[in-house]
Amino acid sequence: MPALKNKITVITGAASGIGKEATKLFAQEGAIVNVIDIKKISIPEIKKENIFRADISNYNQIKNIIKKIVKKYKKIDILVNNAGVAYPGTVADTSYKEFTSMSDTNFQGVFNLMSLALPHMRKQKKGTIINTASDLGLQPTKNGAVYSATKAAVVQLTKSSALDEKKYNIRINAICPD
Repeated sequence: MPALKNKITVITGAASGIGKEATKLFAQEGAIVNVIDIKKISIPEIKKENIFRADISNYNQIKNIIKKIVKKYKKIDILVNNAGVAYPGTVADTSYKEFTSMSDTNFQGVFNLMSLALPHMRKQKKGTIINTASDLGLQPTKNGAVYSATKAAVVQLTKSSALDEKKYNIRINAICPD
């Protein structure tokens, strides 16, 4: 993947799972990786000044982080929206706190990052956004209505935004792991 060499990359949900592995891979391939997670992040491949602890649903926190990254590197080439939370259950069994946690992180967080990164990508006339959705956002599932709905929202946000941003040479795709 020499195409990643020196690409300014932002990855959310980098403390564990897919986000952590993606972070390691991007760094190994030469990308300059900036990571954001609400949890403490410890990845030896990432410089301390490129690690940001924040809640992606908090627009102002994310706005300040994006501002710092753009000030330092003058651009954002790649955004990987990977942070997510899941609470299994029916709608009747899902608490309001669980609902807001899933909708705030899984959908609003993706919107926040995209809305703040896209103006810079438009200015550059290029960019790549990868949103982690889920196969559960593509089909109904038992005991996962709210989670599935948030991931379906990410899929549709991705598809519509891909159409809108194509004229700026910005590619936007979703991955839907199971």
